[in-house]
Amino acid sequence: MATLQNRHVFIFIPTILIALLPVSLALCRSGQYLSTNECVKCSEGSYMDADNHTNEACKECEDADDTKVFLQECNATHNSELKCKEERFSKNGRPLVCQICSQCSGINKYEAANCTKTSDTVCCPEPAMKLEPVNENTTCLNISSDTNLCCLLITTTTSIASSPKSQSKESTTEKITGSNGTMDSSSTDNVENSSSMEPGAIAGIVIGFLVFAGIVVAVFYFRRQIRSLCDSNSPSSPQPTIQEVPLMTPHTSS
Repeated sequence: MATLQNRHVFIFIPTILIALLPVSLALCRSGQYLSTNECVKCSEGSYMDADNHTNEACKECEDADDTKVFLQECNATHNSELKCKEERFSKNGRPLVCQICSQCSGINKYEAANCTKTSDTVCCPEPAMKLEPVNENTTCLNISSDTNLCCLLITTTTSIASSPKSQSKESTTEKITGSNGTMDSSSTDNVENSSSMEPGAIAGIVIGFLVFAGIVVAVFYFRRQIRSLCDSNSPSSPQPTIQEVPLMTPHTSS
């Protein structure tokens, strides 16, 4: 009798495993869900992005509203792609929750950073302030509308650099200063005259020198031309004639 019962147990367990085998092998593709051991396509307004799964329901598509618009509509395998409308931002991912960008003028503050797709407008109590992250080493007297940023005044320093002309004059003055710390009048006049010479005066001197050199060259050229002309017009001196003198032969006495 016990042997018969053991046989029934051994027969019953494999039967259950065989019955469950189709369920374990039923893996649905993306865009489908498992329903009574078969894969069914997701209905409109739902999707399934997982592949080789046994999920028994599809996911609900995210819809647009008065704060967000479609970038890409939902289909059986992908959720819809959305973005916030103008003057709105969202700090979270899914589901997309869009908030209205803050207006600094409405709270008597000044805009320090523009509103972006993922961050709100940052407002500070004073105009022209810069933002720095708040940390334990920073003492922030003006917290911005974003509590992670501190509003700091922008300090500008202006320095007037001495011109090269004044530096040249000072260096020249130092060179001609005597051991007693004074300068004579002639040295002072020379410094003032040298410092007062402008680039225009130097250019005038150079141009004057070039004009003078051109005049000298022109005079020399014309004098040479006149001399050569006079030499060509003067009569040529007569050439001396050579007369032939007959040779005198000596007479010999016979």
